[in-house]
Amino acid sequence: MWRLEDPGAEVPIFPSWQALFQQMAKTVGDRRIILILDEFAYAVESSPPLPSELQNAWDHLFKHSNIFLVVAGSHVGMMERLRRYQSPLYGRFTA
Repeated sequence: MWRLEDPGAEVPIFPSWQALFQQMAKTVGDRRIILILDEFAYAVESSPPLPSELQNAWDHLFKHSNIFLVVAGSHVGMMERLRRYQSPLYGRFTA
């Protein structure tokens, strides 16, 4: 994603998920982008607030964007928990 603007650029390091999502929204602008977050369960395992951070970004930063977000993972149990009523991402999955 970071190489959309500058193919030779190094991948930046962000201090927080919020900072990452803010930069993503800025970089994407109004372009139609498919963003795939693969092995999301492992990211959540290392950073438990990630689902809440993603929910906040989806509701505020990506709400009117053209981002088509794919959240994938091989840990089926964790992915199923993300769809439950108690999860911050509840109601945001289509499949």
